[in-house]
Amino acid sequence: MVSILMLFSAMTSAYIVRKAAGDWLDFEIASEFFYSTGLILVSSVVLHIAYKAFVQRNYLLYQGLMTVGFLMGIGFVVLQYQGWLSTKADGI
Repeated sequence: MVSILMLFSAMTSAYIVRKAAGDWLDFEIASEFFYSTGLILVSSVVLHIAYKAFVQRNYLLYQGLMTVGFLMGIGFVVLQYQGWLSTKADGI
């Protein structure tokens, strides 16, 4: 966790310094990235509820929620791919 925090801090710092340089290329973020962020957040909640169902030995609910979580994960990957294709199509 500490290494991930350090990496995130370094990337954030590099972003701030680079943007302040003045020759920053400004572009609009593809809407697919916002949708994929929401989807991955909701899937985290779904997987947490699935874990609770497993602990309570409600295996039918657990299996259903794991399937939904898996499909949301696939949806996340698809949205990320579409977002990068959209960014590439914009010539960035």
